[in-house]
Amino acid sequence: MKRLLLVYILILLVKHSFAQHYSANSVTCILCDGSDEDCMGSSCTGIACVKRSTVINGQVRIQKMCQMSDNGFNALEKCDITPLWQGRIGEECICKSDWCNSSSILNKYLFIYSLSFIILYHFYL
Repeated sequence: MKRLLLVYILILLVKHSFAQHYSANSVTCILCDGSDEDCMGSSCTGIACVKRSTVINGQVRIQKMCQMSDNGFNALEKCDITPLWQGRIGEECICKSDWCNSSSILNKYLFIYSLSFIILYHFYL
């Protein structure tokens, strides 16, 4: 029984990981512009989510949005240091799963994986 539960949880984790990387053609993203990492505006739908951050005049600026077209190339999930607003260098991250440009998305998945580990540890040992 314990091994069956272990296999089931591992299958769910693998399925979840693949779902994050092979999502459908459109994703839903946070759409906001401000100085707060947790800025909450509205939402948008595009082919990928984008999160940009830089410092302008001593203030952090965060912008979250959708990438609407691929501009002739397939958008890769990545983070780059690049020129952003007013020539300032900042970080731009592109991701391809629903709500992936939310600052709390990492906490959500960390909780899921931590809970799974605790369950596996409890039943396996």
